[in-house]
Amino acid sequence: MFRGTHSTKIDSKGRLLLGAKYKEELGDKAIVVRGEGPYLKVFPLGHYAKIEQWLRAASDLDTEIGMRMFFDAKFQSYLENFYSNQAEVDVDEQGRIVVPKFLCEQIGLVSDVIVRAAGNHLRLWTPKDHYQRPDNETTLNAQGFQEFIPPNEDVTAGGGK
Repeated sequence: MFRGTHSTKIDSKGRLLLGAKYKEELGDKAIVVRGEGPYLKVFPLGHYAKIEQWLRAASDLDTEIGMRMFFDAKFQSYLENFYSNQAEVDVDEQGRIVVPKFLCEQIGLVSDVIVRAAGNHLRLWTPKDHYQRPDNETTLNAQGFQEFIPPNEDVTAGGGK
């Protein structure tokens, strides 16, 4: 589980220091994906494999839902954007990754980077975009959290999936 926020820089060789505490969680390889906003997501391979497994199941042409999704232009556009805006990267012994240039260019990431933990992944922000986030995206009270829990899901007793 990733926790915390810190500032770092992309060095002259294009490497981004995430740090030793994140290296342990990431392992030797990670997936960098364009986020839904002006940030990049960094996933450990294991977490990313679960996302990919779900997407494969949703687009399996041997199933009725897969056939419907094959002809759904919005879903197909999502898949194209998702898979074309990501890269597998190595994580070195110091916890550094080389963020692909094409992904950096998409969000304007040049040198300074804010790394924010998001539970099962990290988010890489430019300082400008990080500090301009609306307040309603940065705070979540307990009542607001309830809308994210599926019905009949017991997350307090370890029953969350």
